[in-house]
This record gives sequence, structure tokens and C-alpha cells, in this order.
Amino acid sequence: MNSQTCTFYLDSDMDGFGDDNNFTVGPCNTPPPGTTTIGGDCDDTNAAVNPSAVEICNYIDDNCNGGEIDEFVQLNFYQDLDLDGFGDANVLILECAEQPGYVANMDDCDDNLVTYLDADADGWGSTTLDPCGVGNNLDCNDLTNSVQESTLYFEDADGDGYGNPDMSIYLCESQNGFIPDGTDCDDADATIYPNASDIPGNGIDENCDGADGVGVSEWSSERIEIWPNPAQRIIHVEIPQSGNLVVTNLQGQWVMESKLFAGVNPIELELPSGIYWMIVKMTNDQIAKKVIVE
Repeated sequence: MNSQTCTFYLDSDMDGFGDDNNFTVGPCNTPPPGTTTIGGDCDDTNAAVNPSAVEICNYIDDNCNGGEIDEFVQLNFYQDLDLDGFGDANVLILECAEQPGYVANMDDCDDNLVTYLDADADGWGSTTLDPCGVGNNLDCNDLTNSVQESTLYFEDADGDGYGNPDMSIYLCESQNGFIPDGTDCDDADATIYPNASDIPGNGIDENCDGADGVGVSEWSSERIEIWPNPAQRIIHVEIPQSGNLVVTNLQGQWVMESKLFAGVNPIELELPSGIYWMIVKMTNDQIAKKVIVE
């Protein structure tokens, strides 16, 4: 009488399930070591992967159900285009973990705009991010609808008391390294700032007036006439040779310029009322005069 035969599958990971592609047939009562009569293991090197395993989100077919991976256990993540930590409910992916540019919530009302909490509903936001708030964070007291606006501060990297006009931030109160002034023309050099002593002819504009050698003290010269002073819409500049006119405010910031010819030059002024430096640059000279614009 022949004994009954069975198929024995190699069970390398000893999880009770064998490799369908690696089997032998022999008497049922003498199973070879390291085998099992139950096949279906899709990864016989990993004891956590077999037909009786529970599927978890790990990019692996844990339960060997025919190639489906992470079925029913993936999580929703929503696009966060503006990177404010709030996602767009209309754009989602299924993943096991948060991906760059995606978040677990779908709270954002506008994923193209970072918005801030407006607790007092005055239209001005605090510095607290809010998924459906307002588009500014300039309210320094968001607990009262009496708006307390923030102030524009400028970085003062060289510590000379004058800030970099290209490096600014709105703040509710001052912080170290930032000041309200933004008139420094070189914030990497503490010897260069408006009203500094200018050394003529060294190729450096120490006082930020737009010229080398013209200080804030007014030069006297009989070769130039500017009238009327105070001026309104039109001012006349008379010079002995052609040149250029550069107009700055008292902090040395450029406001306008014009080409000049020998003789009388009528110049139309489109400037707010105030006091300005009129700097005339000629071939071998530079002359500055203060002018009042009414």
C-alpha cells in the first residue's frame, strides 16, 4: 500500500507559509525540514509578509493578496502650495507619510495666499497663521479693532545707525539689528552713511549723496546760479558748461536727475514740498546747493 503524498513548500522565514515556486513532493508523514504544506507566501524572506498578515501602510503587499499594496490603509494628504501648513481640499494624494508640499489637513481657503488670524475682525491680521484669515500680518494688537499698525524696519548690519533700504521687515516693535531708518547706501561699511564726512577724490561716496567729494555743507561758488529759491514748479539752473543735475533729499536718497547745458536751464520739479540737495556735476567740478521746494 502506497503512503499518501503531499506538496511541501520551502518556508525560509518560518512564518508557516511557503514559497509556491520552491516545493517538493513526498510522503505526508515525513515533511522535509524547513517546509510547510501551506503555500502562498509572496516574500519568503520576511516573516511579517504572508497571507495571514494584516496590511499596513509601508509600500509592501503584506497580506500577499495578489499585488495590491497598502490597500485601504493609505492616508490622504493635501497640496500645500503656499507652504503655510494648510492644505487644499481639492488636490490630494494617497500616501503612507506626509510628502514635501503636502499636509494632512485640508483647511486652506486659498492655497495661493498665506493668511493670518484676524481675531478682532478689523481686516488687519496678527502674526498667527490662519487657513482662512486675511492677507496681511500688520496688526500689532489683534484683540481690539482699533488697528495698531506695524512699523517698517530696516536691517542695520554695520551698526552705523542707518539701515539698508533693500532689507526691510514689518515689526510691531524694534528688534536687535533693525532700525526705522533706511537710508544707508552701503550697509557693509560703518564709515559710509548719510551725513558722514566725505573725502574728495577717493572714489568713495562716504555720505551717500550720490557723488564723491560733495559733503552736506553747502559749497559757495559764483559759477552757478539757482533760482527762485524757494521754488515751486519750475527752477532755473545757470552753469558755465554742460553737466548733470542730481537731486537728493537731505538723507542722500536720489529723487530725480536732469541733463544740463551751458547757460540757463529751466527744470520742471515734480517733488513734494521739502528741502533738497541740488548737486551739479560738471567735467572738473561738483557743486551742491540746498533748495526749498514749496
